[in-house]
Amino acid sequence: MAKGNGKKAASHFDIIPIDEVPRGRKGKHHTFVFEIIDDLERLPAGSALRVPFSDFKGTRLANVRAALNRVTKARNIDVNTSTDTDALYIWRPKRP
Repeated sequence: MAKGNGKKAASHFDIIPIDEVPRGRKGKHHTFVFEIIDDLERLPAGSALRVPFSDFKGTRLANVRAALNRVTKARNIDVNTSTDTDALYIWRPKRP
């Protein structure tokens, strides 16, 4: 803001009404992670999902794991994961 002339400086960013602000998180992994969650919910006991790295659509393993972790924690879903050179494996641990 300039001193003394009473004029406000132009905003550096767009100004929008609060009603137009998106609520919630829908990152670039949203659809992919929710496909995994959907399959996980229908997974037979004693089975794991095998998600080939080629399905990651240019995304790094760490990013997918982080997004999956956020969703499973928010939904209180207990999961285990493992990897090899080709895929991410996801399963629900057996309950005692």
